[in-house]
Amino acid sequence: MKKILIALFLMFVLIVSVSAFWPFTKASLSPPTFPSKTLTCEGIDADQKTDVAGTIKYTWKQGVVSRTGFKGDSCEGTSQIIEIYCSGKKPKYIVKEYDSTLYKCEAITITAFEQQINSAKLVALSTTPTPTPGELSCTDSDADDSNEGLAPKIGGIVYGTDSQGDFVEADRCGENNQLIEMSCKEETYTSSKIKCKGDVAGKCLPKEIEVNGRTYTSATCNPEPLSCTENGLVVTAIIDTMGTSNVKIDECEGKKLTDYSCDSSNPGKIIKTQITCENGCNPLTSSCLVEAICSDSDGGRNFDNVGTITTPYAMGISDFCYSDKGLVEFYCKDNKASSSVDKTIYLQKKNCKNGCLNGKCVARQTEGVSQPLEQ
Repeated sequence: MKKILIALFLMFVLIVSVSAFWPFTKASLSPPTFPSKTLTCEGIDADQKTDVAGTIKYTWKQGVVSRTGFKGDSCEGTSQIIEIYCSGKKPKYIVKEYDSTLYKCEAITITAFEQQINSAKLVALSTTPTPTPGELSCTDSDADDSNEGLAPKIGGIVYGTDSQGDFVEADRCGENNQLIEMSCKEETYTSSKIKCKGDVAGKCLPKEIEVNGRTYTSATCNPEPLSCTENGLVVTAIIDTMGTSNVKIDECEGKKLTDYSCDSSNPGKIIKTQITCENGCNPLTSSCLVEAICSDSDGGRNFDNVGTITTPYAMGISDFCYSDKGLVEFYCKDNKASSSVDKTIYLQKKNCKNGCLNGKCVARQTEGVSQPLEQ
C-alpha cells in the first residue's frame, strides 16, 4: 500500500510540473494541419504576397468519401504571418516575419471559391517609420536614382535618426524665391539652396505632401502644368512639370503647308498636319492662299482665244468683239489665270489686224496655213 501511495504522489508531482511549465514548452507557432495525402490543391495569392489575403481549396479522400477543405492566411503573434499556398497537389504554409513598427497583420474575411473564408494580410501603419534606437539612417521622400534627392519641382521630407536623435525635416522656402531643398548625406541630412527660375515656375510655394499616411507641409518651385497655346503662327507647349517647352512655327515649302496646332484632349501635345495648298502657300502668313475669287479660262490677256471670267458676283463674262476688228479682252489682276486677293474684272480693247470673230482675233492666213497674230 505504501508503494502505491508513493507512486501516486510521484505521478501527481509530475503532472503539476508539466502543467506549471506547459506555457514555456508549448510552441509559440500554431501551424495549420492538412491531410497526409491530398488529391488536388488550388489557391489565390500564388506568390505568397503578405499584402494580399490568400486562401486555398484542397481535396482528399476519407475512406471512400471525397472531402473538400479551405484554408486562408492567418496572423501569428505581433510579428509573423502564416502564408498558405499550394505546392503541386499539396497544401503548404510558410511563416513570414515582418516589422511590427511598420505593419500590422489584419484578419479579414474574403470571398473565394464561392465561400466566405477567414484570411489575413499585412497593412502598412499610417506613421513615419521610426528607426531602431541607435541605428543611424536617413530617408528622402522625393529622392530617386536620377536626382539624389534634389527635386525642386516635387516637394519632400527627410526623416530618420542621426547622432542627435530622430529627425523629420521638410523642404521650405527661403528668401528671394529660393527653395531650401533637404536631402540625405551619409547617415544624416543636409540642405541646398535652389533658385526657382522661369516666368511661370519662378516662385517657391508651400505644398502639402503625404508620406507614409501622414501629411506634411513642404515646399516646391511652382511646377508648371502641362499646357499648349497658339499665338498666330507659333504653337508653344509645356511638356512636363519642369517647364520644358516645345515651340513649333507654321511654315510653307512650295505648295506644302506644315501646320501646327494644340491637341485639345492632351495638354502639352502638339499636332502636326501636312496640307497641300491648291492655290499656293503664302510664306508671309504661312497659310494657304484662299480659293481664287477671280479666274480667267484663257489664262489672262490672251487675244487668240476667247476666255470667260468668273467671280463671286459675275459668272460667265466672256471676251467679245465690239466691231469687225475691235476686241474686248477681260482678265484678272496682274494678268494671271486667277487671283485670290482681287475680285475686280479688268478689260483691254484690242484692234485685231485681221479682224475679230467670236471673241478673239482672227489669225493671219498664209498659203492656207493659219498663223498666230503679231502682238
